[in-house]
Amino acid sequence: MIEYDKIVIGSSLSAVLYAFNNKYPIFFAEERRPFRFDYFEPALDLSCLKIPGAAKSLTTFEGKKKVGVAKELLWERLLFLLSLDGKVPLSNMCHNIRYADDSIICSNEYSKIAEIKFNECFYFGDSAGFGFTKEKVLANRRYVCYDYIAFHRGGKHDIDHIMHPIWHLGGFSSSGLRKSVD
Repeated sequence: MIEYDKIVIGSSLSAVLYAFNNKYPIFFAEERRPFRFDYFEPALDLSCLKIPGAAKSLTTFEGKKKVGVAKELLWERLLFLLSLDGKVPLSNMCHNIRYADDSIICSNEYSKIAEIKFNECFYFGDSAGFGFTKEKVLANRRYVCYDYIAFHRGGKHDIDHIMHPIWHLGGFSSSGLRKSVD
């Protein structure tokens, strides 16, 4: 059994940042890397992590949109640095995490691979984590939905980023369509 005072559960960018800033070990069963089109603001300086701050621009229907470093790059760099420091002991070998009293049990698809005892746990969410929360309903029911479109013929364009209100089918209204606007 491995023992830690404080641990972080989850692999979102928030969880990785929290573990890195506080030098806590991090455990996860599911990689939640940022979406590849999520960017920081162009003014954000990450040179302390040797991440160049080269801003780039995306072409939208409204014109050019300046973006900074991809969030995925920061996520990968921080996990790499945490692992060099021994703060990612199970890497991506864990398939599910179960909370039991004051410890977690990590398993792969065949057997238990680790039992970690701790005093305090900072839980950032993991879809393969069990027993951490009693409520399964999210307080904020707003989602960001990413979708791809592929043009096979006659679809040559210079647009990199499309942001519009979402039209979706389902729960038909009298017109058959329902508009969701954020």
